[in-house]
Amino acid sequence: MKKSLFIIAGILLLISCQSNDPEFINDPNYKTDRYGSFKVDTLYAVKDSTVWADTVNTNNTLRLSMTNMGGVKAGFVIKYLDVPADTINVSSAKIRFTTLAHFGQAGDEALVDMYSTTKLWDALDDINGDKIWHENPPISFLKTVNFTLKDSGITEIDIDPEWVKTWQGNDSLNYGFYFTLNPAETNLNVELGSKQSSFPPQIVYAYNDTSDTVQATNDATIFDYDRENGRVFSASGGYISAGIPTRYLVRFDMSALKENAIYYYANLAIPFEQDFPYRNSNKSDAFTFTSFEDYANNDKNPGYSLSMNTAAGKTRITNPPTMATDFIQPTRNGDINHQWFSVQYTVESDVFTAMHIYGADSDKKPMLIVKYLEK
Repeated sequence: MKKSLFIIAGILLLISCQSNDPEFINDPNYKTDRYGSFKVDTLYAVKDSTVWADTVNTNNTLRLSMTNMGGVKAGFVIKYLDVPADTINVSSAKIRFTTLAHFGQAGDEALVDMYSTTKLWDALDDINGDKIWHENPPISFLKTVNFTLKDSGITEIDIDPEWVKTWQGNDSLNYGFYFTLNPAETNLNVELGSKQSSFPPQIVYAYNDTSDTVQATNDATIFDYDRENGRVFSASGGYISAGIPTRYLVRFDMSALKENAIYYYANLAIPFEQDFPYRNSNKSDAFTFTSFEDYANNDKNPGYSLSMNTAAGKTRITNPPTMATDFIQPTRNGDINHQWFSVQYTVESDVFTAMHIYGADSDKKPMLIVKYLEK
């Protein structure tokens, strides 16, 4: 009998513990012993904005992009420094690329323009450093070629073996190549394996009735857009994007939070347009949420950064209890100041993608949802 009572008591204790967690509350009128019933409030965004980030180039990522969509253009530079020894007489050579994915227009092939670059460059200092290229590097047109759009498809482009012979004698003359979509391709993004991927760009060269390969040593995608004279996408709504990084800022009236409350759960739910044409299905929806008191001065609240992802047409916090205890509660208690929530892609400079947000002026406003007990 005692054993049965202990079991029953344990079950009741388990139910009681679950019932004190708002995630397990099924009865909205459930009364706790101490503070009363759990309540849920929803705050709607009062202001929002899209901010363009400064980093617009990629290097040391898994993919290279060629893009012409919605005012965004992208091409990539590539260079081979590990060339064959100068004792090898190269008789023929070609560059080999592997297509990893694409989105936009249909079809099996795309026209791509190939250029030789006419300036010595370094992917770290010249492209990702202070000398940022927001447009094409100095280039000289070579030819238009066909690129396969099939996933895992191979594209091979013949190059003059005399170039390889020149590089063999002097690395300083090796400026490499630039590839971008032909202007006829107006709604397309193509992703290729970079030097960091399992399918790096290669030069396949032949000599003495045999062949060998070398892999690219430098590469980077360069995104070209007019950041001084307006947004890339339409003027309505907000955006989160990668490739050309944008960050979405949203503000709520935090004074509407209950003062005498213990917060157990908080989620930032931001509706987005699921069929937005520039949303790349090959890019994972992984975001980072950060709190700012003053975004313009980079006055960030230290220690308040959480992960977000997408579900049911909304971008949401992945750990709502942590947001409640580490952010909402100290904000309501006056321990920290808050003006803006900032949302950005976790990896901004990877491949091109954009998500359209329904902003504060729409009928699908971003929401801050909180669950709490009133004292």
